[in-house]
Amino acid sequence: MFKKILSFLVVLVMLSSVLFLVSAGEVSISISDSSGSAVVTVSQAGTNLFTGAAGFNGAGTVTSNDTDGLLVSVGNIPSYYYSTINSTLAQSTTLPAGSESINVSIVKFTPPSISLSINSKGGVSYEVSANSPISVFEIEVFENNVSVSVFSTTSGSGSISSVTEGKSYTAAARINGLGYSSEYGDKSNSVTVPSSYSLIVKGTDGGTINDISDSYIVGTKLTLTATASSGYSFIEWTSSGSGEFEDKKAKETTFTMPAQNVTVTATFSKTYKFVIMSSTGGKVWDVDGSYYEGQGIKISAIPGDGYTFDSWVSSDGGKFEDSRAVATVFTMPANATTVTATFKESSGGTTTEPPKKEDTDDTDTGMYEIKTSVVGNGNIVINQSKAHEGQKITVRATAQAGYTFDSWSCEGGGDFLDVNAAATTFNMPDSDATIIATFIKVEGSTATTDKTPDVVVEKKSSNSLFIIVGIAIVVVAAVVVGIILVMKEKARRQAYYDDDNSYFTNYEEEQTVYDYDNEQNESQSVEEQDTSNWTDNKGSASKSWRQQRKRRTQYSDNVYRADDWDE
Repeated sequence: MFKKILSFLVVLVMLSSVLFLVSAGEVSISISDSSGSAVVTVSQAGTNLFTGAAGFNGAGTVTSNDTDGLLVSVGNIPSYYYSTINSTLAQSTTLPAGSESINVSIVKFTPPSISLSINSKGGVSYEVSANSPISVFEIEVFENNVSVSVFSTTSGSGSISSVTEGKSYTAAARINGLGYSSEYGDKSNSVTVPSSYSLIVKGTDGGTINDISDSYIVGTKLTLTATASSGYSFIEWTSSGSGEFEDKKAKETTFTMPAQNVTVTATFSKTYKFVIMSSTGGKVWDVDGSYYEGQGIKISAIPGDGYTFDSWVSSDGGKFEDSRAVATVFTMPANATTVTATFKESSGGTTTEPPKKEDTDDTDTGMYEIKTSVVGNGNIVINQSKAHEGQKITVRATAQAGYTFDSWSCEGGGDFLDVNAAATTFNMPDSDATIIATFIKVEGSTATTDKTPDVVVEKKSSNSLFIIVGIAIVVVAAVVVGIILVMKEKARRQAYYDDDNSYFTNYEEEQTVYDYDNEQNESQSVEEQDTSNWTDNKGSASKSWRQQRKRRTQYSDNVYRADDWDE
C-alpha cells in the first residue's frame, strides 16, 4: 500500500513539473521615458516581477508561470506628459493571456493650436488642432487681449458665446482631461465681430418656406426655398427693404443680406383650371394647366388649309391682350375658364394667317427669338417669332416655281420632328434659334412642288398601299396553291389509271377476266346473272378497274388450283 501511494506521488510531481515547464514563459519589456522620472512595474498576484527605476529607458524580460494576469503600472508621471501601454493611453493595465511583449512610452504633450473666424451670423467660430490621443480641450477666450472666459469642450470646432459687436477676440487652448493636461498653446489669430442684422423669412397662405430667420452679417448669401400647397402656386419673393435675390420668381433662390434688418416673404396664390380649345378649321398650342389670378398665359392658334384665324373667346372672364391676334396673351381670372380659338373659311384657298401682334415682352427671360432663313427659292410659314424652351412650333416650307423642298436645319440648337417633311414641328432650344429651309432646283420643271407632303396624309397613303399589296400577295398565293393542288390530284388520278392499265397490258389478261365473267354467268340462271360484270373482248369493263382487278385475281387463283389438281 505504501509503495502505491509513493508511486502516485512521484507521478503527481512529474506531471506538475511538466505543467510548470509548459506554462512558464518569458515576456519582453521595452520602456521609453522622455520625462526621465516615471517608474514602471510589472507584478503578478501581488508579487513584483520587474521594476524599471525612475528614468529607466531600455529593455528587460519577465518570467512568469502564467502570463495571464500580468499587471503593468506607470507611476510618477510629471505634468504635461502622458503614458501608453502597448500603444493604448493608460497608466496601468492587466495584460491578456499569451502576451509576449510590453511596450511602455512616456510622451510629452504637444500643445494644441486654435484658430478663430467670423461666421455668417456674426459670431466667432473656433477650430482646434491637436496631435494627441486625448480630445478634451480647455479654451481660454480673450476680449481685447483681456481674459474673459474659460470653457471645456470635447469638440474640435464650435462657436464662442457672448461676443460683442465691434470688439476683437483671441483664444488659446490646452488638453485637460482623463487625468492628463498639457500646456496652453499659442494664442489664435485676432478677429473683430462685425455688425449683423435681423432677417425674418415668412410665407403667405398657400405654401411653406424654409425658416432661416436669424441675424446675419452683410453680404451673407442665404438659400431660400418655397413649396406651394395643393391648389396653389408660388408667385415670387419680396423683401421689406434692400437685399438682392438671384431670381425672385424661382421657388429656390439665394438672397444676399443687406446692411439693415429685413423681412423676406414668399407669396403664394390660389390657382384655377385653364383649358384651351379650337373650333373647326385649325388647332392651338396645348397650354392647359392651373394658373393663378392675373397670370399671363401665352396662347397661339394655327389655321388649317383653307381657313383663317377669326378670334379668341373666353367662357368665363379673363382678358385678351388682342383677341384678334393669332398669338396673344390671356390674363387669368379668379375662376376656371375655357378659351377657344375660332376660325373661318378663307376665300383665296390655302392661307396661313401670320400673327397680328408679336410677343415683344423682352422682360420674359423664358422666351427666345426665332429667326428664319431660306436656301434656294421658297418660303417659310411660322406662326410666332418667340417661344419658350421646349415649346413645339409648327413650321411649313413652300417651294417656289422650279424648286422643291429638300430639308430643315437650325442654327442655335433645337431639333425637328422630321427634317425632310415640308410640314413638321420644331422643338425650341434654351437660346435664340434660326430655322433654315433648303430648296433645290427641279431639273426640266418649273412647277412648284413640295418634296414631302403633309405628314399625316403620307402616313395614311403608306398604310393603304401596304394593305393593298398584302391582299394581292395573299390572292396570288391562294391561286398558286390551288393550281398545285389541282395538278397533284390530276397526277394522282393518272397514276391510278396507269396502274389499272398495268393489269391489262395484253389480250390474254383481258380474256382471263372475260372467261371468268362468262363462267360465273353460265353457272347461274338468267335471272341470277350479273350482267354488270360482262366485258367485251377488248377489255371494256362496266365497273371500275378495282372490281375488274379483284375478279381477275379470283379467277386466276381458281385456274391455278384446277391446274394443280389435274397434275
